[in-house]
Amino acid sequence: MPPGLQAAISANFPAYRIPEAKDITGYWTSDKKLGVASFVCRGDFNGDGLEDAAIILIDEHDWRFVIFEKDSEGKYRPGFVARAKTKEEEGKYGENEILTSPQQLLLRTVHKGDTWAPEAGDTWVNEPLKVDAIELTAKLRPNFSFTALVLHETGEYQQVFRDPLIELPAPTHP
Repeated sequence: MPPGLQAAISANFPAYRIPEAKDITGYWTSDKKLGVASFVCRGDFNGDGLEDAAIILIDEHDWRFVIFEKDSEGKYRPGFVARAKTKEEEGKYGENEILTSPQQLLLRTVHKGDTWAPEAGDTWVNEPLKVDAIELTAKLRPNFSFTALVLHETGEYQQVFRDPLIELPAPTHP
């Protein structure tokens, strides 16, 4: 983890923690073999020239997806906080297709200058990204997943190619 990130997590999300070895289950295990942590990625997500970190934090019964932005003093602050939708929020179209565990969500950095498409054959933008972004892949069951991009545009984080099954609305409290 980047220096200072643990202090920011403890200060802003005292009930949550970084996933540990015992939490590396489900879809996170495939990346463990490659030495990659699917619950964290790093990049300059807000375009200020400093490396930020996106991470899934967990507690005993819940989890959050948080983008921590690094400031010029090297300190991190939450710039975006989200959670999975509940069955009630998802409505009739998602009653069987919601994120039930954090291990269903995989994070990956898409670098500035790269182009991105949500799934094979789909197109979104043929222009290179202007800032690093976070690709969210929700693996809802074997051979069934959705992908979206969290991108900093017009001064805020937005989810691009939004799919209602993986839209992560911001909670009212961390």
